[in-house]
Amino acid sequence: MPPRSSPTPYPSVALTGPGRMVTSLRLGERVLVRSNDGPLAAEYAVFEASDIVLQATDPLTVREAGYTTTARRALDRLARAGVTPDLASDAASSLDPLVTESFARGRSARAVASQLRAHELFDGALYDSLGSRYEGAWLDLRALTTALGIDHAPVLLQALHLAAALGEVDPSTPVHLSTAAITRDRRPGERTHVPVALDGAAALPDALKRLAPNTLAIESGNDRLLRRALHARVRERMAQDNSPPLRAHLSRLEAALTLLSGDEPPRSVAEALSEIAYAEPASDDAALVAARTWLAVGEAAHSRHFARRLAEDPSASDGERLVALEILDSTHETGDSEMPPAAAREEPPPPAPRLPAEPAPSFAPEPTPVPPRPDPELVESLPLPEGLDESMLGQGEVPRTPQQARIAMTRLARDLARDYRLWYGTALGCDVRSLESMQQHLMDRFTGAEIGGPVGAWELRRHGAFLSEIIARALGGVWVDIAPSEPRYWAMVVPPSTRSCPIGRVYEFLALGHRGRDLVGYYLDLEAGTRARTRG
Repeated sequence: MPPRSSPTPYPSVALTGPGRMVTSLRLGERVLVRSNDGPLAAEYAVFEASDIVLQATDPLTVREAGYTTTARRALDRLARAGVTPDLASDAASSLDPLVTESFARGRSARAVASQLRAHELFDGALYDSLGSRYEGAWLDLRALTTALGIDHAPVLLQALHLAAALGEVDPSTPVHLSTAAITRDRRPGERTHVPVALDGAAALPDALKRLAPNTLAIESGNDRLLRRALHARVRERMAQDNSPPLRAHLSRLEAALTLLSGDEPPRSVAEALSEIAYAEPASDDAALVAARTWLAVGEAAHSRHFARRLAEDPSASDGERLVALEILDSTHETGDSEMPPAAAREEPPPPAPRLPAEPAPSFAPEPTPVPPRPDPELVESLPLPEGLDESMLGQGEVPRTPQQARIAMTRLARDLARDYRLWYGTALGCDVRSLESMQQHLMDRFTGAEIGGPVGAWELRRHGAFLSEIIARALGGVWVDIAPSEPRYWAMVVPPSTRSCPIGRVYEFLALGHRGRDLVGYYLDLEAGTRARTRG
């Protein structure tokens, strides 16, 4: 019997705060996995020692900052070790649906367990370096790898996840492993890269096929928070260059999680799922989800339509046909098993009848039209300014010019905004309202806390980057001085001539507390000065 799973569920660990992240692996702009207490493990299998990225931490010291490669080279290295996307798919297919459900984290993950593929099933999400275990996003991988009882099971399953994830993206997509936080206190020449043995990966499908359902409860924590985190992980994978099957798979997962959250009317979700099923006729799982959703809505006739389609499809799996037959048996047989309607399109309301306007009194002043207030840019998807390109600054590279500093600040601001959305459900925009939210978070997190260590410095640097992006985009601020090695002393000029150190201002805000101006007041003063000088 497998032991009881870890009492620390995925969402609770992820919600302990962005400042705790020590190492991370990014695929493009997306964080695949992170560790809060040390180096990652399986992730080193996609890099060679020559992929190292070095960073000057002071004029005399150069340290390892990470490793970088491309999805194509990463996949080739995994393939040489015997791990491929096809092996990951075979391993995922080997898991019995009952086993998958028994290891699922909470109600939301169990509800979509039948739709999960290799990318989701083996998604480690968070690595416990001290315990040498991956937590798992959708499944409790601590419990599952213990139940497998084979050597290096956590690393092998994560390697399958990496292969599945890399196989989804363009081969030129950058892959970056960040290690700067753990090498900062090591000797300058010390390297974290270690060879990773993936022997035994070929035996995983058979081992997973023999796995019995977990008989002990999985402690999932707050299911609402978990559902939001899972929803975010699905949306992060959506891209214009997704293959049609992947796009349909992600759309089905997103629709199912949306239905569980209650954010959309169930009927709207059912209609959207119907469109997905018809857009990809060969996908039986789309029809199965559509049938279940229509049944939940209360439209048995539409549910029977998809169930009958599955039951009569010889290419459908036995499990899918069994569920379809259960739906047909549990609903009344009528002649109304009809195709569901297309997803409703919202039509604009008819224009209100125009009434003759009454003449305004002669003494009334002509009203001044108020221009609509534009929506602020979402920080998580900020584009680089015109004339700048991502290739101008490599991942982990130290900025040397004001242009490179702007690229680095945009990246840090995006990273911060992504964490705010995932951890706090807050969407940051380039406006004062979001600046106020950020300021409140800083006060709650760092009041009375130590801010001088590397973790605190990294956190404050990201928040200073966000402040600098608001100053740059709203007030026209530009970086002019990045000569000091410590970013808190980097300076911008806000037109026409005000000098500002945004990252240093965040440090000052926390150091002085209520004795100094807050960040919102600081920004408003800059804005007022710009307007006054412009009018002058």
